[in-house]
Amino acid sequence: MPHLVIVCFTLLAFLHFFEGFGFFFRSSGAIADNLVAGYTMQSSLGFLSRILGLGFTPLFAYLADTKQLNVGLGPVLYYYLALFYLMAVNVSGENKFSIVLAELVNYVSNGKTIFYAIWNTPLFTPIVHTCLNAFNFASLFRLTWQALCDASVGLLNGKNRRYYAIIIIFSITYVPFYACWPMICFFIMKFPDKPATLIALSTFFTMASSVYQSLIFDPWMSSLSSSRDELSSANSLLIRFKFVAVFVAMIVTLPLFCY
Repeated sequence: MPHLVIVCFTLLAFLHFFEGFGFFFRSSGAIADNLVAGYTMQSSLGFLSRILGLGFTPLFAYLADTKQLNVGLGPVLYYYLALFYLMAVNVSGENKFSIVLAELVNYVSNGKTIFYAIWNTPLFTPIVHTCLNAFNFASLFRLTWQALCDASVGLLNGKNRRYYAIIIIFSITYVPFYACWPMICFFIMKFPDKPATLIALSTFFTMASSVYQSLIFDPWMSSLSSSRDELSSANSLLIRFKFVAVFVAMIVTLPLFCY
C-alpha cells in the first residue's frame, strides 16, 4: 500500500525534525540562565520523538512482514524532500526559535507545567512565519555556505580547529542516521525473507551519532556553558551542518533506487 509507505516516511521525517529542534532548547537555556531547564526541555521533546517512533516502527515492521516495502524512487525522494523542508525550518528559525523557547524555559524554571508554558508562550506566529521563510532558498544557501566557509577557515586555524572539528564530525555521524531507513528498505527488498534481522541493523546506522553525542559532543558542550554566545554559535553551526548531512544522505541513498 503506497499510502502507508508515505505515512511511514512522513512520521520518520518529523521524528528527525523534532530531534533536531530539541537542540534549540540548549541555546534557550543559556538565554534564560538555566541550562539545566534547557537540557530538560530537550529531553522532553525527545520523548515526543519517541512517541512518533511508536507509530513509525510498528508500521514499518508491518509493511516489511507483509512484503509491502517494494519501495521505488518516489517514496524515498518524498522522504528526503520532506526532511529537507523540515530541516530548512530549523535553519530559518535558528535565531528566532531560541529566543521564543527561552520564554517557555522561564515558565518551567518557575515551577509551571509544560502545558501552561506552551499555552502562555507565543509560539504559533513565529513558527508559521519561519515555516514560510523556509522556502527562501537563497537565504538557506547563503546560511549554509557561510557555515561551510567558516568551518573551512576554522579547521585551518589552530585556535578554533577543535571547535569546528567536533561539530563537523558530529554532523557526519548524522549521514547514516538520516539514510538508515531508506537503506533498510533497500536491503529488505534484496533479502525479503529476513526482515527482522535487517530492521535490527538500524541500531548500527544510528549508533554512531548516539555514541559520539554521549561521549564527546555533550561533554564538550558543557565546557561552553559559561559563554552564551559560543553555545548559541555551536548550536547554529550544528543545525546548518545537519541540513547538509541530509543532502549527503540523499546523494548516497537515491542511486540505489534508480534501477
